[in-house]
Amino acid sequence: MLAVQGPGSSLQLSIADSNTDEANEIIAVFTDDESGRINGIAPGEAGYEDAFLESAKTVLTTLQSDELAGFNPTSTLGVNNGQFLQLGLVQAGSLSSLQNGGPGELLLAIPAGNADGRSALNIEETEDGQLQFNFRAPDGGGEGNFDDLVLNAQFSFAEQPLGTALQSSSGLEVLDLRTATGAVSAEFSVFRE
Repeated sequence: MLAVQGPGSSLQLSIADSNTDEANEIIAVFTDDESGRINGIAPGEAGYEDAFLESAKTVLTTLQSDELAGFNPTSTLGVNNGQFLQLGLVQAGSLSSLQNGGPGELLLAIPAGNADGRSALNIEETEDGQLQFNFRAPDGGGEGNFDDLVLNAQFSFAEQPLGTALQSSSGLEVLDLRTATGAVSAEFSVFRE
């Protein structure tokens, strides 16, 4: 669980290291409080996983560790002081697949939300004051240590990039250019497994 404290309008995340043999997805949800309640349901209580999946947003998708060398995705989440953010890891699947009863296993930062009672996330502060999110993915091709997937994170005042306003709320990968005035130039790189 990450408590957002102090100024900052966004949380910027990037993949530092991936040591898994399967594609995984990092998802996030803002919770009611520091205990991780979502709509009043506590971690480990009946209905918690469903509430988490219903409220969750995709943050980053990782590929197998040996695929697409040089592909370094980043993500920016809008955050406010006083919010509580819980991250989860979908092993060998995606948020969409879990929401539709498909493949994947959800591992949460809060131990009570996991079948094995262990947290899937260890958060460390680096020497330069940034955060490092270390995930374990025991069934996602990793060794179950907190080095299976490593994200770098930092708070900033950066605005979300142009065109991304609907992505965090709609669950879709769409470009929202309604606020743009004039011509917009874009360059796309397409990566696939």
